[in-house]
Amino acid sequence: MKHSNDLRAGGGRKPSRYALQQFDDGVDVLRRHASRSRGGGKHAQRDLAVCRQVQRALMLALAGCGDPILQSLSVDAVEPAPDASRLRVLFSCADPQIASPAKALSRLAMASGHLRQSVAQAIVRKRAPNLIFAPAAPQRVDRDEEVQP
Repeated sequence: MKHSNDLRAGGGRKPSRYALQQFDDGVDVLRRHASRSRGGGKHAQRDLAVCRQVQRALMLALAGCGDPILQSLSVDAVEPAPDASRLRVLFSCADPQIASPAKALSRLAMASGHLRQSVAQAIVRKRAPNLIFAPAAPQRVDRDEEVQP
C-alpha cells in the first residue's frame, strides 16, 4: 500500500500510477503540472503588448500621412498571426463614402513600407513585424435590440 505522502502537492515527486488510479477525479495531474512550466503566458502577454504598440504607431502614421483615404482609416485591432513576427491589422473606414475596403487595401499596400518603417521606429524589436492588412468585420445591429420610441 502506498503512503499518503505520495499525493503531496509540494513533495517534488510525481504521484504514482496507483495513487492516480485510486483517487481519479478526471483531472490529469501530470499534464496539468507540465503545462505550467512552458511559459506560454509570458510570450502571449509580450505579443499583446507589441500589438498595442503597433496599433498606436499605425494610428499616428495614418493620421500624419497626406492621403485622405488613409487618413479616414482607423485601426480597430492588431493581433499576432501566428506570432509577433507577423501581425494582422484590422482596419475600418470612418466614412465609407470616401473609400471602399478594396480601395483602402490597395492604398495600404502602396504605403506598407512607410507604415512598417513607422512601426519599426516606434517599437523596440530586433526586426520589424510584417503587417497584413484586413478590413474589420462590420458590426451588425439586430432589429430586435433597437428601442422603439
